[in-house]
Amino acid sequence: RFPERSFIEGDAVIDEIPRGDLVITREVLQHLTLKSAATIVDNVRRSGAKWYIATHFPDTKNNTEIRGNLRDLSDYRRWNLEGEPFNLGKPYKLLDDSWA
Repeated sequence: RFPERSFIEGDAVIDEIPRGDLVITREVLQHLTLKSAATIVDNVRRSGAKWYIATHFPDTKNNTEIRGNLRDLSDYRRWNLEGEPFNLGKPYKLLDDSWA
């Protein structure tokens, strides 16, 4: 229907993200280690995408790794993408999509 548009999937931690208009990692980074989440953000930055949509928690003061068993990636981390090691700066638009 729209041959000029394409969608891809892959492992954003190890795969190069191709240049495109938009990258979405909504509800993704929070289930990863700090190192993996930061790698994805770096890969998005290198892709040259014009827009990036991601889950972001501006009230988080420090992005620190959760200690203990990281095998369970269902754990939820509240990363603030403005802070270290992400350093994305203030979002263009912040949408509240909370469940409550």
